[in-house]
Amino acid sequence: MRKNKKTSGFTLIELLVVIAVISLLSSVVMSNMASARAKARQARRLTDINTIVQVLALAYDGNNGYPSSGANSYCIGLDSTETCWGGIFTGNTALKTLLQPYMPNAPKDPFRTSGKGDRYLYADSLKNVAQNCANVVIPYPTGPFILWIPENLSPTNANCQGYSYNACCGTAPGGCGSAGYFCAYKIR
Repeated sequence: MRKNKKTSGFTLIELLVVIAVISLLSSVVMSNMASARAKARQARRLTDINTIVQVLALAYDGNNGYPSSGANSYCIGLDSTETCWGGIFTGNTALKTLLQPYMPNAPKDPFRTSGKGDRYLYADSLKNVAQNCANVVIPYPTGPFILWIPENLSPTNANCQGYSYNACCGTAPGGCGSAGYFCAYKIR
């Protein structure tokens, strides 16, 4: 006589359904994590820029003016022999020395670790970085400015959101040139 064995366990269909549900849930969680990371980087960037502005205000008070960059843009926290933004810009030893007592470790962009946009830039009051900026009334304002590249590169102020700053592109009138899109915060 044969005994009917009842096996306890899951059928193949049940296992596939469970795997599909777990996959769906994990994809939702991962997309939310990416969004949360982007918001965290945005908050960090805002904090970094506010720190730099406060340090420059201290330097302003201690030196009766903002540091001069000679109408150039310099990488914050680097010596004259060091470069940032993929070699496009250099640091400035005098600027680094001036800011060092207030900010021993200059912040770096939380999104880009190397190449274009890896550091924040400083441009003094002689530098006109506001050409081709969205919603900027002519005459273009001069600096000083703090410059950075938004994570989403396109020419709208929305990509510089949370900062109330200007979205700009390039330095030549009428086009973005090699500089591409960047955000500019005008100090004072």
